[in-house]
Amino acid sequence: MNDAERAHVDNLILLCDACHSVIDNPDNEADYGVALLQHWKQEHEETYRLGDPHKKLSAMALAVKAISEWDFEERDGLHPLREPFEVDAKIAHNHVVRNRSMIQVYKAYFGQLNAIYQELETHGSFRKQNMLRNIQYLYLKAKGLREAHDAASVLEMGDALLEDVQGALIDRLDASGFDEADRDFAVAVMVVDAFLRCKVLEEPVS
Repeated sequence: MNDAERAHVDNLILLCDACHSVIDNPDNEADYGVALLQHWKQEHEETYRLGDPHKKLSAMALAVKAISEWDFEERDGLHPLREPFEVDAKIAHNHVVRNRSMIQVYKAYFGQLNAIYQELETHGSFRKQNMLRNIQYLYLKAKGLREAHDAASVLEMGDALLEDVQGALIDRLDASGFDEADRDFAVAVMVVDAFLRCKVLEEPVS
């Protein structure tokens, strides 16, 4: 990278002095790779693009509502809901590489999404279950299209299957008139949440 590229805005990420010291330390290079820093940069920029943080909560709530209302006739017989797995174990088990940074970034919204679920359940809503089952249905459909009929083949294409589910969600939410930035943010959060709850990809061996 030459000086002009290094100084370009695309290579800029704003951090406090303490974080700069940690990240710029050559001894920490393996922990703060290019992909992770790019995701951090994108996340910071999304915060300002979306404006008020409450808008993110609104985007998640609207996505839960929209996805939970989809009616897939073939959805019966899907796996029951599970408690989320520890993220590194799930990533390692499924050999996720390209989307590892996305998962690490968007898992931070797990608590906020869970709060939305809890609020809905307080009022007797089944939107959480419906949404996660619909995402699982899209995942199983993606597996079928890729002919990933066993665990071994799934592990070979974990990243591709995650991206297939993201793409399917984006396509369907587009039809609901979602703002693009809201849509992309909400889909990333939903996919990571479903991944952690083992509705997408394989469950680690206990």
